[in-house]
Amino acid sequence: MRLALTIAWRHLTTIRRGSFSTIAGILAILGLAIGLAALLITYAVIDGFERTISEKISSFDGHIQITHFLDTPFSPNQAKIDSLLGPYEDTVNLIPFLQQPLILRKGSRAEGGICMGMGAPDLPPALSALVVPPQSTIRPGTAILGDRLAGLLGAAVGDKIVLMHVDTEGGLANAPRYRQVIVSGVIHSGLLDYDRSIVYLSLQDLQLVAGLDRQISGYILYEKNPELHRQIYARLQAGLPYPLYPLSWKDKHRILYDWMTIQKWPILIIFGLIALVGVVNIMSALMMIILEKIRQIGILKAQGLATHSIRNIFLLEGLMIGFLGSALGGVTAWILITVQHRFNILSIPEDVYFMDRIPVHISWPVTLSILGLGILCSLLSVLWPVKRAMSIKPAPALRYE
Repeated sequence: MRLALTIAWRHLTTIRRGSFSTIAGILAILGLAIGLAALLITYAVIDGFERTISEKISSFDGHIQITHFLDTPFSPNQAKIDSLLGPYEDTVNLIPFLQQPLILRKGSRAEGGICMGMGAPDLPPALSALVVPPQSTIRPGTAILGDRLAGLLGAAVGDKIVLMHVDTEGGLANAPRYRQVIVSGVIHSGLLDYDRSIVYLSLQDLQLVAGLDRQISGYILYEKNPELHRQIYARLQAGLPYPLYPLSWKDKHRILYDWMTIQKWPILIIFGLIALVGVVNIMSALMMIILEKIRQIGILKAQGLATHSIRNIFLLEGLMIGFLGSALGGVTAWILITVQHRFNILSIPEDVYFMDRIPVHISWPVTLSILGLGILCSLLSVLWPVKRAMSIKPAPALRYE
């Protein structure tokens, strides 16, 4: 095996005048590296986009919402939910909330907004990270607005705005209810629908202005360990009494996630074909090497080298090309992904893509699987050229020597 390894290495590294085997090997390595790097970078962008969207949406909607089947306010009954979440109480944060449409007014400007009354003074970390200036609590008498909604109203931090609730079901007999609050912060998420409409208040303030004493729209559940999401969701789905039901953030935005899935697979297939071209290039390169080394193969066989040793030489060459190409492609992809992650060199229009930069995320299990598959495909691609090398007879190969 050591002799086969030495000969295979010399074939790939020794450059001789009039020889194309080394150049063919180098080009095969570069072709595989470029194809795998393109595939890895593409997957990192797709995965980063999906993760960023999920993080932003779940910061607003939570990982699971427990609401009424008819989407109407109801009196809190948290004891049953707490009993269901008992095994996971250290990994979840359950917050009662009330959601109501209100009219916001500042001076002569008025805009509609979706108001969320939060039943806990402390904002979830994922949500508080989006607030400017930074704050982790929401106090009675204050409100946090989406930055685009604040811009439409001309409201800045510290300004007073008026909230108005109109009871459309009561007709003209019910007068609108008003409440004045102070803008304590604004939220910028890049999600246009949220930034243009969302308003966060304390639960008590929203109950007063909406005329819903001690009623809530449901519960928002934030998970600290996403790996437990399926277990928690299944437990709630099986144990919640009618008319309550759980709704995950992915189910709530099913159309968006279906669109991302439809977009993901064609892109991965296209860039996977680019990597496959690199694998085919390995086959042609090794075939070129065998044709160039046919006389050397004849000499080795004439000197008594076994056929399986000839096979090992070219199998090792294919394995070296696959390993070096995969390693070079993986390192190149890692460098480019890291540079984009740290310095945000490539930007995109936020109004279209919900973010102002190209997000990237390295999934190491997927990355190692792709690199391992690249090495395996490289090894499989050399089987036919190796079979041709094994069939070479010494006499025809040395006929003109």
